[in-house]
Amino acid sequence: MDQFAAFRETARRYLDWWNERASTSDVARVVMSLPDSLGPGHVRQMVSTVEFHQHPDTPSEPFSEAKLGRWLGWLQAAATAAGALTLEECKAINRRYSETSDGPGNVHLFPPSLDLP
Repeated sequence: MDQFAAFRETARRYLDWWNERASTSDVARVVMSLPDSLGPGHVRQMVSTVEFHQHPDTPSEPFSEAKLGRWLGWLQAAATAAGALTLEECKAINRRYSETSDGPGNVHLFPPSLDLP
């Protein structure tokens, strides 16, 4: 799975949602009640950090797949908690960037013997 691409798409969609809806009164009350860690500033900082570490000219080591996966999971959970994305939308993003597939909609995030129901 290209977790970096999934991370970038999730962040883009979350920040687009935030920018579009933060100005409407009903959503603004909900958005403003969220902790700062779920806000756009923190998400932008995460994107900058990930892009810095994944850039080939960066002197530091790139994120491990495990760490990038944790960051992607956190971002998708935050986007879902805020109401920017549904769980199904997060799954669709992950499917789009999955490396293992035996046809449309049959994406294996685990080896076939470990697929969860």
